[in-house]
Amino acid sequence: MEKKEPKIKIYVSCHKESYIPDNKLLYPIQVGTALAEKKLQGMLYDNEGDNISAKNKQYCELTAQSCSLFTIMFPFDCGSSWII
Repeated sequence: MEKKEPKIKIYVSCHKESYIPDNKLLYPIQVGTALAEKKLQGMLYDNEGDNISAKNKQYCELTAQSCSLFTIMFPFDCGSSWII
């Protein structure tokens, strides 16, 4: 029987430029993008689709989870075994 490696993606919430190790499992998301002066390069953004990015001061990293969970993660990660 062939053993398959599970498809895992770990989404990392970031509000400023941060060191993200070069790892195929890590996917950085800029939180509070709607309030930020600039978009951080090489990241996903929490102001995509239906979102609460502008409420980041009240909800902190949850702005990435609420938006990204439905507009970024699920539509594109149907094949992932784990989404963290």
